[in-house]
Amino acid sequence: MKIYLVGGCVRDKLLGKKCKDRDFVVFGCSEEEFFKRFPRAKKVGKKVPVYLVGRNEYTISEYDNIMDDLMSRDLTINAIAEDENKKLYYHPFALDDLENKILRAISLENFKKDPLRVLRLARFYAQLPDFSIEKYSYEILKKVGRDESLMKKIAKERVAQEVLKAIRAKKPSNFFSLLMETGATGYWFSELLYLKKNKEWMAVMDTCNANEICAWMCLAYGFVKNYDNINNATQAFKNMSKKIGLPKKIISGGVSFIKNYLNAMEFFSAGPDIKRDLLYALDREGLVESFFYVMEKITKNNYMDKVNFLLMKIKQIKLPDKYKGLGPKSGEILRNMQIKEIEKWSNS
Repeated sequence: MKIYLVGGCVRDKLLGKKCKDRDFVVFGCSEEEFFKRFPRAKKVGKKVPVYLVGRNEYTISEYDNIMDDLMSRDLTINAIAEDENKKLYYHPFALDDLENKILRAISLENFKKDPLRVLRLARFYAQLPDFSIEKYSYEILKKVGRDESLMKKIAKERVAQEVLKAIRAKKPSNFFSLLMETGATGYWFSELLYLKKNKEWMAVMDTCNANEICAWMCLAYGFVKNYDNINNATQAFKNMSKKIGLPKKIISGGVSFIKNYLNAMEFFSAGPDIKRDLLYALDREGLVESFFYVMEKITKNNYMDKVNFLLMKIKQIKLPDKYKGLGPKSGEILRNMQIKEIEKWSNS
């Protein structure tokens, strides 16, 4: 049995970064033999024999040797392995591409075999924004990414994983811009083709990459700026978000941003009823901080001081006992009391 450390961990070590996930590839053993060596292994792969041993992932390779395995991978910078003696094995271009900061696809056939690699390449472009895309690799993205029949083969869960990794990355806008530039939106991201005219949202997104919900709100901002009306923007955004299977909280954050954006833009001059309803809706969804963080990045205005003060005022208002238990009327009475409090403060 031969075991090699492969892929991202080796790449990151060579780039001087900390290695987070350790992936290994195994040769010369059956599944039974693997379990004898690692009795606590948990099988997680269905089509491919993949196992978790603690936090480490082991794959029994379908190839006879490490070089054939490496040549079957997505990018040259990921086609690097290290054996138990720390000896390196790599694609002929791998080390030069690392040094020269180039993202190079190994082959068109590799991408056709696993079209998820289109999204992986875009995601690496977000994680390594100082790298450039090699010219032929750019063409591979066009050929595979525009082929809906190929892209539809990707499991929704795997698409969502790549998107989540991309929006946490150093420059998340690179993920979306590369798909748009190459037309590699395929089945999953066809709605992005409408976001080409106004790209202001990309710069905003790159300042919000520390928070998944904020980053997705920035994409929602792109829909607001590029679709002809709010209803169309909302529907298209919902369709794409649900199609790729993102968590409900992230989707609802983006939808809420679209619905509340116009009122937020007029927030400082808006009437007390609009202020109250906007703050109440966002607070109920737990989105106040994320929403106004993005609005501050867009407008360069300081929202949070006033928002926090008004929220405090709203929450201090308690419905008198005599108005409780009246159904919807109780809610309307409380709303009017809150509006009057905001109006009173505004006029003071």
